[in-house]
Parts: sequence; structure tokens; C-alpha cells
Amino acid sequence: MAKRKIPSIDIYQMISGDYFNMTPEEKQDICNQLFELLIKNIQTISQPELNTFDILRSVLQNTLTEYEKYEMYEACSILKDMIKTMDEA
Repeated sequence: MAKRKIPSIDIYQMISGDYFNMTPEEKQDICNQLFELLIKNIQTISQPELNTFDILRSVLQNTLTEYEKYEMYEACSILKDMIKTMDEA
């Protein structure tokens, strides 16, 4: 059985400018676009009976931890906004 390639998403490709200087609406739009891509990718590689919401939360938290190690603050800010959006849902 062939191993599935896990698609990657470059957060910086999603940003058309400086995230820190974007309006709340622009930031939410970026987060929504990333949510759509991540959910699509998770559903592609995971089993249907798994909880996409839990997997997404885990992916975001693990990615945030890694980006913090490399001091990628703009990406960390996006990930924190995404986690906050999930918490408010």
C-alpha cells in the first residue's frame, strides 16, 4: 500500500501583506482560508471516523509550538488567531 503524501501549507504564501497591520476582517479572511485548506487536507489523509475538529486543533497547536521555537512570530500570531476562533466556536 502506497503511503499518502501529506500536503503542506505555507502560511506565508497566504498573506498578501503584513499580518500585524491587517484589519480584523482581513485577518479573519486569512484564517478562514487556512481553515478551508487544512480541513480539506485533513479529510484527504485521515479516516472518516476520526474527528476533524480534534485533528485540526492538534495540528494548529503542534505547528504553533514548532513555529515558536524558530521565532516565526507572524505565523504564530495567525495560528493563535485560528485557535482562538476555534475556542469561540
